[in-house]
Amino acid sequence: MFEKSNIPKKLAKSLSQLGIFLHILSCAFGIMFFSFPVNS
Repeated sequence: MFEKSNIPKKLAKSLSQLGIFLHILSCAFGIMFFSFPVNS
């Protein structure tokens, strides 16, 4: 089992950056979806 004290700072930082990246990416897809609706 992992403890917060055993997690390297680099790993925590990379995970936080990944979360931010995924958040921005999801927002971008949302904007694209509403800006360019699929014409059927």
